[in-house]
Amino acid sequence: MNISDSFLSRNNSPSRSKKIFIWTIFFIIGLIAGLSFFFPRESLWHYLMSKADHKHEAVRFIRYDLIEAEWNKTLINNLEISFRNHEYFLPEIQITLGLRPFLQAVVNTGPEIKLKLETRKKLSALGEIDLTGLLPGQGMTGNLWINGNIFFQTWSQPPAGGTIELESRGELKLEDSLDIENLKLQTVLADNRLEIRNLSMKKPLDFTCSGHVLLNWDNLIRSNYDVQGHFRMADDSVAFEQRGVIADLIP
Repeated sequence: MNISDSFLSRNNSPSRSKKIFIWTIFFIIGLIAGLSFFFPRESLWHYLMSKADHKHEAVRFIRYDLIEAEWNKTLINNLEISFRNHEYFLPEIQITLGLRPFLQAVVNTGPEIKLKLETRKKLSALGEIDLTGLLPGQGMTGNLWINGNIFFQTWSQPPAGGTIELESRGELKLEDSLDIENLKLQTVLADNRLEIRNLSMKKPLDFTCSGHVLLNWDNLIRSNYDVQGHFRMADDSVAFEQRGVIADLIP
């Protein structure tokens, strides 16, 4: 090889590498486009639902109807889900995948509540739920407004911290016999300690209290609580303190 051939070889080498790079990009774009048009999107979402079902032992998807399926979002109706051996029903849920947040779900039980999962292991919730739609056949009626931000160290473990606020919208009826009005709850979670900043209602008892709950994540109704507050009766206010196990408060 003479000097001129060596020079031309070196000069053409970058051009050849550039062509290879461009054709590789075109190939990747074509592959993605082909998958987008021809790969069954329903299969993808069934796979993701199955993956989530098997990854987290506390969550089980009993049944669901996949109504619409796109690459980054889906609409699911009649989702029956079991969470820590308690069953819930979601009439309609729209799930969207992205970057920030990486998952967003809009749950429609009559009113809507928006759930977001962040990559930094944060779950946020804002909106209302209808207890009749969420827990059919349980004798519960009424709407609850929820505002919560919960943080996890790992998704497979109970939450490590956060804040939760609940407020009733109108009258709540529990177990066909207990009517609750003006329920308000403000809490702060740190590991298994739930600080009750404020818990109040007007009916069946008119009271305000604060305190804490030591959460038993394996059996929440067996959690221990300790609260202090006061009842309001006519023009009088009566102080009280109470501690025990949450299960003993349930009729």
